[in-house]
Amino acid sequence: KMNSIILSIKPKWASLIYAGKKEVEWRKSIPAAIVCGHSDDGFVSILTTQVYMYETVPISLVTGFFEMCCCTCFSDTKLIPKDYRDSGAVPIVDLDKYANKKAIYGWEIDAVTKFKGPKRLSDFTDWRGNKITRPPQSWMYHDFEDDKYY
Repeated sequence: KMNSIILSIKPKWASLIYAGKKEVEWRKSIPAAIVCGHSDDGFVSILTTQVYMYETVPISLVTGFFEMCCCTCFSDTKLIPKDYRDSGAVPIVDLDKYANKKAIYGWEIDAVTKFKGPKRLSDFTDWRGNKITRPPQSWMYHDFEDDKYY
């Protein structure tokens, strides 16, 4: 069984992921259920997780997914190596503003798949098995057991 979440993402970032130009997704948090441990250098060991991308307005559909098998936490954006930061495709000024002097997580993107036809959120269920009726604020757990897209 693989863990699964649905991530709200702006269409411009999803396009860069599908084009292979964005290899790190920056987030202020990581799902606690997938964390196995932390190292002193910020590396977070996690369970491999399927991340479905819900593209926000004007798309408003789940357009595909990627696997996240690595994640790194940075307590300060100044500690992010330039090549790692660049692979996230967000200018440092914007990343600083987003992090707002708090820790930030680099979700490492692998094995990207775009659906031939996008899916409605209501095609997915949450971890309780209920149909999803509204987009996640940032991300939400998804019931992978009943997953017909993977």
